[in-house]
Amino acid sequence: MRRFATRLALLALLVVLGDSAFLSAFLCAAETSTAPEAEAPVVDTPAASSEPELLTIGSVAPAIDIEHWFHEEGAEAEPITSFEPGHVYVVEFWATWCPPCRSSMPHLARLQTKYADQQVHIISVGDEEVATIEPFLETEVPLDEVPLDNDEGAEPLTYRQVTAQYQLTTDPDGSVKEDYMRAARQRGIPTSFLVGKDGHIEWIGHPMELDGPLDNVVNDTWDRAAYLEAKKEFDAMMQKLHGSVQSGDMEGALKQVDDFISATSSKDYQEQAMEMRPKVQGAVYQGWIRSDQVKAADWLAKVAADEQVASEEIHALAWIVVQHGQHGIPIGQPLGEAAIEAIRYRMEANSPDANSLDSIAHLLRLQGDLDRAIEVQEQAVELADRQGKRPMARFLSRLKKEQATMAADAAEPDAAEPTAEPTNDAAE
Repeated sequence: MRRFATRLALLALLVVLGDSAFLSAFLCAAETSTAPEAEAPVVDTPAASSEPELLTIGSVAPAIDIEHWFHEEGAEAEPITSFEPGHVYVVEFWATWCPPCRSSMPHLARLQTKYADQQVHIISVGDEEVATIEPFLETEVPLDEVPLDNDEGAEPLTYRQVTAQYQLTTDPDGSVKEDYMRAARQRGIPTSFLVGKDGHIEWIGHPMELDGPLDNVVNDTWDRAAYLEAKKEFDAMMQKLHGSVQSGDMEGALKQVDDFISATSSKDYQEQAMEMRPKVQGAVYQGWIRSDQVKAADWLAKVAADEQVASEEIHALAWIVVQHGQHGIPIGQPLGEAAIEAIRYRMEANSPDANSLDSIAHLLRLQGDLDRAIEVQEQAVELADRQGKRPMARFLSRLKKEQATMAADAAEPDAAEPTAEPTNDAAE
């Protein structure tokens, strides 16, 4: 569990989409974007309907003929059309509308700076019109993504300044995209193709995972054959995983991931499987919430006791119980209590925090204990900051209204009895 989920929002989405539906989408296109719906689809003509020969690891990298290069005065003043022997190239595909592409730009800038003197050339290829890209380049990079050694307090950097470290381009006719992305059966962006010193494709993947393969290729320590073998093993595991997910066998899916982690000799693919595991386990957990809450409770207690799992992740798992209850899944006492105890276990006894108490109050409400829920929520409201106080106060008001309604409902039979007697007397 040492690499438990760090993307809590993705895990929470399982509640809404359902475990197998979410995992199917995640396994197909994690961390990438596809073109927005407004973009016109590519329609093949009858003459071009057949798929091109598969571009894969070991294939000769196609020559590139790119229409527009944005940084003509940067490190790469001359457009590149062919791959020079002994040089290393990264051909990466991006778009202005793609959030992961934008997030990858500072990383690509760091890599180009790192290997500036080692004949490494990073080329990002878009397919939008220049008129679309130019305004985007003038926008500022978010502060948490500022690249290189930008001094604290310095002027914000624009995307034009960041991408000046490498070669940003666009090819509106889509010819380079056709030769790479379509030929490699790649649908999501960003996707990067690492071209080795002999002009062959060495690696295909997300640019945020480029560091290891690039370093090995630059330093002549890359083993293409070993990587291909590991990739085949990983792809076979993914095929089985897809089958288990589609059939709803989430525990079987988890076992396939665990078996692969134990058996593979590839550190890179082992890490990928370990990053995937929490999402599969999350789907299993939610399946248990629906069908076997004792298992869910036992697993949650085990995770809460693991000090390597962050407290925020424990709260996320407990909140998933709340969300299931809000979606009409009855939450039994064992699971409700396990979720409460998981939060309490991580909450410092002498300094409880508002969010933890708020979660506990929601769980108590699901179990019908409004008195304790109100008591705990009052503490949460008292401890909350300005931003959190209003929604927590609203929930407290809701709890008190529910309590008043229950009290009124319980008193109704007693109130009805005195009105019945006069009616009987009149009848007599």
